[in-house]
Amino acid sequence: MVEPSYNQSSDPLHENGGEFLRLGDIVLILRRRGWIGLLAGLLVGGGVMLGIMQQTPRYEASSSLVVELNPDRVVNVEEVVDIGVEGGLLAAAMNTHLERLRSRRMAETVLEQLTPAQREQVRRPFLRANRNADELVAVSPGMIRDLVEIRWLRNSQVLQISARHPDPEVTRFLSNLYARNYIGFQTSLRDSSTASAVSFLEREVADIHRRLEAGERELAEYRRLHNLVAIEDNRNIITDELRQINAALTEQRVKAIELRTLLQQIDEAGDDLDRLLEISTVARPTIIQEQVSQLREVENERDELSETFLRRHPRMVANASRQASVESTLRRSIERRIAEIRGDYSAVQTSIAGLETELKQAEARSLELDRLAIDLNTLRRAVEAERRTYEQLATRLNETVVTSQIDITNLRILDLADTPREPFSPSLLLAGLLGTALFGIVLVGLPVGIELMDKRLQTYAGIENYIGKPVLGDVRYLPGKSSSQIMTGVMADDEALLESFRAIYSSLLLHRLPEAPLTLIVTSSIPEEGKTSIAGNLAQIFGRHGRKTLLIDADLRRPSLHRGFNLTNDQGGLVPWIQSEEGLPPVGVTVENFAPLAVVRVAASTWLLRSGGSTKSPTEVFANPKFDRLISRIKTEFEVVILDTPPVGVFPDATLIGDYGDGTVFVARQRKVTKARARNSVLRMDRTSAPVLGVVLNAVRGHSAMSGDGYGYGESYQYGYGKDVEKYRKQYAQSESKD
Repeated sequence: MVEPSYNQSSDPLHENGGEFLRLGDIVLILRRRGWIGLLAGLLVGGGVMLGIMQQTPRYEASSSLVVELNPDRVVNVEEVVDIGVEGGLLAAAMNTHLERLRSRRMAETVLEQLTPAQREQVRRPFLRANRNADELVAVSPGMIRDLVEIRWLRNSQVLQISARHPDPEVTRFLSNLYARNYIGFQTSLRDSSTASAVSFLEREVADIHRRLEAGERELAEYRRLHNLVAIEDNRNIITDELRQINAALTEQRVKAIELRTLLQQIDEAGDDLDRLLEISTVARPTIIQEQVSQLREVENERDELSETFLRRHPRMVANASRQASVESTLRRSIERRIAEIRGDYSAVQTSIAGLETELKQAEARSLELDRLAIDLNTLRRAVEAERRTYEQLATRLNETVVTSQIDITNLRILDLADTPREPFSPSLLLAGLLGTALFGIVLVGLPVGIELMDKRLQTYAGIENYIGKPVLGDVRYLPGKSSSQIMTGVMADDEALLESFRAIYSSLLLHRLPEAPLTLIVTSSIPEEGKTSIAGNLAQIFGRHGRKTLLIDADLRRPSLHRGFNLTNDQGGLVPWIQSEEGLPPVGVTVENFAPLAVVRVAASTWLLRSGGSTKSPTEVFANPKFDRLISRIKTEFEVVILDTPPVGVFPDATLIGDYGDGTVFVARQRKVTKARARNSVLRMDRTSAPVLGVVLNAVRGHSAMSGDGYGYGESYQYGYGKDVEKYRKQYAQSESKD
């Protein structure tokens, strides 16, 4: 079985997205569709240029003001202005003048200076454009602001005032009025604003000074009431006290645990003297140890006497009396010791309670001190904030007072505007540049856009880059020839077809296909792509090269190979034989001589096995074991077997027959099938045992197939292509074929 002839790792079908347009692709697209872009570009570019040049001429006149800074006049004022003359002071001054010149108040001032004749002169051009709305065209501050543009000439101290209007005289007097009126406007504005600022700052400074004094008095009184002169020392003392109380409390709690454990041992011993004496703390006093020794001596003496005397002997009785007396004394001593221990435990408990009370009191004093410190810090921060505000406002007040007494900037007119002679708009250069740019954009963009929207398969590059298969060859569009003439073109030495199929034959040889038997499947995506005529001529070209070839009409839904060779389809054939009880040709009888199959010779070394009719169950025919045995027998008698199948994009027949083939020749009619549909069909055949060897581009018009696009479209596909499947099935139901 032949393998696909392309490397899957470089196949665009297995990459994410299609390729982008390359420069060569754009050049070829322009060669094919450039006339559309040329005409549209001329219309758009020319229309834009004509529209611009037909606009009402507008004139521009400019006057200029120079802003001179005089910081040398600020005498004996330190830190009044915190920015430099060359940098921030200049920028601040210039930007301030810009905003004032652009303000509505300035426009109102200029409007008041216009005479009635000048106002009429300003509004006259706008009346011509609004003949039926005379009352809507009024000279207003908004109109004045729209007509005047204020610019700061960078790296200079010059402000330029430009007026634009269809009347050149209006531009002159409007620009000059702005320049003359701004100097007086600036002086009055500065005087009124400075006086207001000084008055406001004086009130604010006095108010903040009162609040500052009140805050300082409150802070001092708070310190006095709570004795917070040395708050940090008090905090350290309380911290040391807390540390000592905690240490003592821990010691007493440990001692209480020890005494409680000792008392528990004493309670467990009860009246058992021996167990009580085993408790070291109980037996530790010297008097108890002496009494224990006396008791041991009496007990030893009793042991010695008992060896000689009986229990009632006077000496034995005296010994017992002494023993009882010593033991009684010892018990009293132990009881006193136990009472001492209990007293110690009670004392420790009392001490713990006292220490805990002292600890709570110390903690309360610490918390109170923290609260006082927080309140103190809050008061201190409030006073500091008031002090900083007071200092800043006082500084600002001083600056404002000094500024009001000096002239920091000096405004004067640098140039007055003259009446312009030439309009600045419309600009022939701008119209030409814009028209040329639009012409170029439309010239290139429109053909490329049309190409991008045209998803039909039509070029070699579209086949190789998007479908991922090589082009085996192409067949020209032959509108003057009948289907029979096209079918027998190779056999009739028709040069228009013969050379095309020689090229296809050569391309197939490059795939290292088996010499014999070779089985090829011919299919397409949709009907009317010319696959039947391609299959017929392909069989003839193999026959012309001396290879015994059998052409099989496996399109059992709408067979048409017989019509191309001017034959009937009702005398034997594939379907009748499959449905009959006939077996394979007997020994000694070849397939071409087997009457039930009615194989007919149609060209040199080329035979045709007709379908013998159509069927509504073609897949059952191909699944019949007789078909499998027939193909196996045919491969023993013929060198090349070519099967014409229904379109794989509509019916599954070709994929079933693919198991018998070595490769598939895929036919695509130029500008007939979409790239997405063709790619999906190729993918389906690649899953069979007869992968697509390449594509034959059919019905090529001119040299358009040689151009490239090299891009793909992201689409989704499904078997049968949705609603189109019914259309193709109805076409197959027609009795006449256009192949």
